[in-house]
Amino acid sequence: MEKEIKIRGGRITWIDSEEIGEMEDESRRILKRLDGCTACVCYNDEIAYNLVNILKKAGKRVPEDISVTGIDNSVLAEFCPVPLTSLKNPVEELGRAAARKMTGCILRGEKMETEEFEPELVMRNSVRVISEVT
Repeated sequence: MEKEIKIRGGRITWIDSEEIGEMEDESRRILKRLDGCTACVCYNDEIAYNLVNILKKAGKRVPEDISVTGIDNSVLAEFCPVPLTSLKNPVEELGRAAARKMTGCILRGEKMETEEFEPELVMRNSVRVISEVT
């Protein structure tokens, strides 16, 4: 991590895409789990969008009370009640690399090698700047 912020594993809550429909029903549990947290990194923008709405209904302010980020930089990130900061994966670059690797494997018997891609952080209004907290 760039800022080397320590993450306590006991504070990690997993909510995946299959549970999105249950988020409203589970809002008390989610809010209890987030009590005392200053930020939440969500699996994708859809979960982050739903979380922002749950927090808003509970009287919590994003980002003043808790920062929320998503992943995907989908249209939901732009149109969320509080526009979401989101990680944008280089999907075109990923697709080209996948096609290149598959072609190399099929046509030339090349070994599939792991390749890493740097996501872009798209800053919006859902994250409080740490320097604001004193």
